[in-house]
Amino acid sequence: MVRKPGLRALKESVLKEYNHRCAVCGTDRPQVHHIDENHENNDRLNLLPLCPNCHLSDQHNPTQQIAPGILKLFRIHKDPAILSPQFTPLFERFQHVAMPDSAIQFYAVVEKNDELVRFVDVLTMGTFYAEEIRRLLFDPTHVSISEAYGSASPSAIADTDRMKKKYLEDFANNYAPIARLCVELLRYQNWPASLKKGQENSK
Repeated sequence: MVRKPGLRALKESVLKEYNHRCAVCGTDRPQVHHIDENHENNDRLNLLPLCPNCHLSDQHNPTQQIAPGILKLFRIHKDPAILSPQFTPLFERFQHVAMPDSAIQFYAVVEKNDELVRFVDVLTMGTFYAEEIRRLLFDPTHVSISEAYGSASPSAIADTDRMKKKYLEDFANNYAPIARLCVELLRYQNWPASLKKGQENSK
C-alpha cells in the first residue's frame, strides 16, 4: 500500500515537469507512459507524459509505435528534433552501442562504428562530431588487434581475443556520450521548425 502513493507522487512530479502537457504535441491532460512498457519500472527517466494519440503511435507513422530507444533519448534530452523522421537513420546507426550483442563478431562492430562515423561526417557540422565519436569508438585497442592478427602468433592472437572481449564488455559505456553528441548535432540540421512546438509547450 505504501508503493502506490509513492508512484502517484512520482507521476505527478513528472507531469509537473512537463506542465501537465503531452511531451510530444503539448496536448492537455496526458497519460504517464512507461517508455519500456514495463509497468514495474518506475524509474523517473522511464516515465513520459503522452496524450492518447502520441502514446499509441508514432506521430510520423500512425501504423507504428515510437521506438522506445528514441523515446528514452527524448526523455533525457527533451529535444523534439529527436522525434523527427530524419533522426531515425542516425539513431539506427548508433543504437548498437546501447545494446551490444555478445555474439556479434568484433569486426562487425568495427564496421558499424565506421558506418556511424561516415554518416555523421556528411551532416551539417558533422566533421567535428564525427571526430569526437571516432575518438570514443576507435581506441588504440584496434591498432593492437590488427598488429596481433598480422603477426599470426598464437600468443598474440590469444592476447587479441582477450582485448576484443574486454572491448565488447566496455562497449555500452560509450553510448551516453555518443548519444549526447548525436543529439547535440541536431541543432545544426535544417529540420522542420514545427518540431519546436512540443518543446515550447513543455516549458
